[in-house]
Amino acid sequence: MDKEKQYYEKLGAQLTTLRTLKGLSVEEVAEKLNLSSQELKSIENGEIEVGVEKVIALASFYNTSISEFVHFNTSLNADESESQYSSRNMQEIIAMMSLNFEHQKALLLKEIELLRSKLKP
Repeated sequence: MDKEKQYYEKLGAQLTTLRTLKGLSVEEVAEKLNLSSQELKSIENGEIEVGVEKVIALASFYNTSISEFVHFNTSLNADESESQYSSRNMQEIIAMMSLNFEHQKALLLKEIELLRSKLKP
């Protein structure tokens, strides 16, 4: 399994754990975050990529720091050892998130340029 897929699966598991600890349903969380229930289920199952803006919104919603959120705070998963998440793994995860952010930024800049070209007389 590739590292990016593993990352999204771990992130989804983290989200499921946080939601369950708060006693919330998928529907409740989805509504509060302006997502469809299906989208949130797909995120929790690690089936779709999660953009930076959603990571920020999710971390804020669950009242956790982004650092704890993306580093998969092991206190939420007592059966997993901290050594599983080495510094190198964290650097790889941060690099993947950075690439995702850069990709989204490039797409937004292209969209802005397209809109500007449509507005020019």
